[in-house]
Amino acid sequence: MRASANGEEANRKSDFQLWERALAEAREALTLDPRNVLALNLISGLQAKHLFMTSAGADAQTRLQEGVAAATKAIELDPSGSTGYASMGTLLSLAGRRAEALANARLGCELNPNDVGALLSLSYVELMEGEPERALEHAQHAIRVSPRDPFHYKTNAMRAAACFFLRDHAKGLEYALLSVAAAPNWPVSHANHILVAVGAGDMVAAKAAFEAVRRLAPEYMRGRLDGKSAYCRPEDRQRATMAWRIAAGLEDPSDAEALR
Repeated sequence: MRASANGEEANRKSDFQLWERALAEAREALTLDPRNVLALNLISGLQAKHLFMTSAGADAQTRLQEGVAAATKAIELDPSGSTGYASMGTLLSLAGRRAEALANARLGCELNPNDVGALLSLSYVELMEGEPERALEHAQHAIRVSPRDPFHYKTNAMRAAACFFLRDHAKGLEYALLSVAAAPNWPVSHANHILVAVGAGDMVAAKAAFEAVRRLAPEYMRGRLDGKSAYCRPEDRQRATMAWRIAAGLEDPSDAEALR
């Protein structure tokens, strides 16, 4: 499906015009076949990713509703498929519905324990919900299941963030650099690089990563500096915000000691 390829390219580049094109193509596919599970999963996945990047957007509620409706329909049509539950887990986490988010993401993995997409969704939800150990465990499993999977730029970004919260910044730097190398135009790679670089005391790398995010996705970075990340626990959100603000020069570098 052309929409799927456009959606993945849009995600790698955070190209919002291409994002909208992929959504339009998926919606068009649904007008031809309302039972098109691939199109439904694409819509729910794209809306989840868009909300992650621009959670405070004026149309956030509309996007959330469309994404949840698409995931709900996909689950109804394909109850044994993992993708609908994975997307639903991500969307519900972004909506703050923590217990439901974890339940859906876990069910997606139970239905297909070797689905890299489902594993990444569960890892993401666990990371956002304050379970970095389990998030890292499921990200590691995704690597073992499919070592050459093209989506591992996401896996490594999540491994880096998990290591930040586990205070294993040296290992986190390794994962962050792998993510940046695989997807240099994906802002999240650089944003998570900032976390572990500040944690490791490498301010040169942290500032360079900050400039990369600001160039690629200024709105996304502004939201993070204002404390609008998707981390659900206040203490996690505060720690990440502090790291980003230190890299931006808005806080004293000595404050990084509290992150180590």
